[in-house]
Amino acid sequence: MEYNVKLKKLKTNQIIKIYKTSKDTLRVANLILDNKFHFFNSLDVIDFNQGIDWNYRHHTAPDTYQLYMHALNVLCHLLNAYEQTNDEEYLEKSRGIFLSWINYEKQKPNNKMLWYDHPTAYRTHNLVYLALIAKEKLPIEEKEYIELLVTHGKYLFDDKNYHKNNHGIMMDRALIMLGIILDHPESNRWIEKGIWRLKDTFYYSYSQQGVHLENSPEYHRIVRNLYKSIENFLNKNDLTLGEDVVTRMEMSDEYFNYIVKPNGLTPAIGDSGLLPIGAQNKIYDSFHDQVAGITVMQSKDEGNPEKSTWLSFVCGYGTTTHKHYDDLSVNIFYKGHDILVDPGKYSYGRSPVRSYVISPQAHNTIAFPNERYVFDKSQGVNRKIKTTSFVSTNKMDMVQGINGGYKDTLFKRTVIFLKPNLVIFLDEIISENSVKVSQYFNLAPHIEIKEVMDSKIQIISDNEIIEFEQINDVDSVNIHKGQANPPKAIISEQFGKTTEINQLEFSKNVNSDYFLTVIKLGKEAIDSFNFARFDKINRLISIEMSNQNIQFYV
Repeated sequence: MEYNVKLKKLKTNQIIKIYKTSKDTLRVANLILDNKFHFFNSLDVIDFNQGIDWNYRHHTAPDTYQLYMHALNVLCHLLNAYEQTNDEEYLEKSRGIFLSWINYEKQKPNNKMLWYDHPTAYRTHNLVYLALIAKEKLPIEEKEYIELLVTHGKYLFDDKNYHKNNHGIMMDRALIMLGIILDHPESNRWIEKGIWRLKDTFYYSYSQQGVHLENSPEYHRIVRNLYKSIENFLNKNDLTLGEDVVTRMEMSDEYFNYIVKPNGLTPAIGDSGLLPIGAQNKIYDSFHDQVAGITVMQSKDEGNPEKSTWLSFVCGYGTTTHKHYDDLSVNIFYKGHDILVDPGKYSYGRSPVRSYVISPQAHNTIAFPNERYVFDKSQGVNRKIKTTSFVSTNKMDMVQGINGGYKDTLFKRTVIFLKPNLVIFLDEIISENSVKVSQYFNLAPHIEIKEVMDSKIQIISDNEIIEFEQINDVDSVNIHKGQANPPKAIISEQFGKTTEINQLEFSKNVNSDYFLTVIKLGKEAIDSFNFARFDKINRLISIEMSNQNIQFYV
């Protein structure tokens, strides 16, 4: 151990803090003073009045709570409160929690979250924050404390612990900060390696169009914020990630303006919740990124943009991180409200609910009723799961994708959006065997079933009538009511919580056949639609409306 290693004399505004001071700082810090650990507003407050249990297992998401416990994020809340008030009670509590954790760590317990990428990166930030304040205000063993920081630096530097994802970015951010704050023989190498890995991970993690490849609008925001905080921190220290990365980051910002719904919320695609990012800068053009596997189709309501029509289509992926079995899935937003919704993430641990919400049967897609498919790791033209084509005009959008992840069966979905209020699904099944296949449609929580007819189902969304029509025969129609055990027809709009919905399931037994499904958004679409037909031999879809006839080769 290099005993001449020292902390540089930096101020706390020169480091990256996990949490910024906010209107909630004192409320949260006071909870922690009372041994009630607060991690996030979406997580439960955990009472440790009988002493801190560093092995605590939460009933819903044990790994999530363990992660944030061993990140020592509670220290950041307490230290923010100290800087806001100069009340040394917050400092003493920080020291007590730190010493408790040190005593636990010295026992070398079998706990995977103790030295794991994400909590170790966050803990580094919180320990640095504590070190800068404690150096002047608290009696701590500086030699032992610096040894601990160096141990963190070695862990973060070691490529065996590194993955090219958001956790790796967190590690690099913490490694660079350690390199800047410690007067250590390896400091420059830590900084150089952190910047190099950040660039490498950036190019690995983003498409050419600036979409983050972890299959989730929420993680798109998380990673974008990570890179922005890193670039700002580097600039304060006369460093940068480079002009090309900064330019791509600006493209990443623009993607939000496509993916956000007209109500200012992001869709719950992949491991996402509903994020309120606002629609002030919303772009109402359609968007397609084959590498990221995301397409957005839109029709702007010029008189009232919040009532514009918005659709998303997922098929394909750059990585499988945070991805659900959601290929060929569609979300629809119309007249200010969700119509078809994805289920959200619920949690990251293993549970029946988590298993359900990531399954094909929890998404607006076509699938076997009781099977999952296998993600295809091949690249380029040989990939079996991908978006194959996209066309957009001012009157219509059309997108196609294939899912060849099931054994002996290929699913192909064509989505035609006749702007602003008609959506047509052509779902083709090509199989070597006779199979039962289902279409699933998750209705948003506010939607009510109005009427069920032979080939049609009418629903109500805020006084708007919407009609689903099956053009060719199906064997069965089921309306599933939400239930918790076993999980069925549920979504998760908040972390660890579920909402029961209605789910439509249309099924048929086929070898090679197709569904032709029309969703008519509003009375005008219902009244103007006459019929649709698919000529399988010539691959021609014909649609007759009261005011026009349309044909597409697909």
